[in-house]
Amino acid sequence: PPERPRAPPPPRRRRRSPPASAAMAEYQVAGPTGLKGKLASLEDFISLQNEELAAQRAEIESLRGDKSSIEQHYQMQLAELKKTMVADVQKMQEEVRKHFTNQKNENNRLQQQLTTLKGEKTSLQQQILGLQRRIQELEENIGCD
Repeated sequence: PPERPRAPPPPRRRRRSPPASAAMAEYQVAGPTGLKGKLASLEDFISLQNEELAAQRAEIESLRGDKSSIEQHYQMQLAELKKTMVADVQKMQEEVRKHFTNQKNENNRLQQQLTTLKGEKTSLQQQILGLQRRIQELEENIGCD
């Protein structure tokens, strides 16, 4: 029996960060009030967003890798199923061919027996007719004597 296909590994889930507008609002509320402070805060915010972007890109690459491995897994399963099914179909076709050959041989054998029996029947009918004539002749001869 073919090996049972295994399920692909479940996709990895990662924690989502708050949207950029919410993160920016946090910096504005808790951040410094001076221009240099705001600039530093914005630079920190941009740095944080770049890190988040890099993390999201890494997540995308990871998901692409997962997708690729899942596709490969299913392609292998499909190929294995095709191979198994082709072998099964070929085996069944061979069995059907053998069955048809055997049935054809049996049909020929029965046809020959039928022909032989018909010939024997004809012969027996002729013998019966001959015997009936002979009986009739004997009855006529016995009746005359």
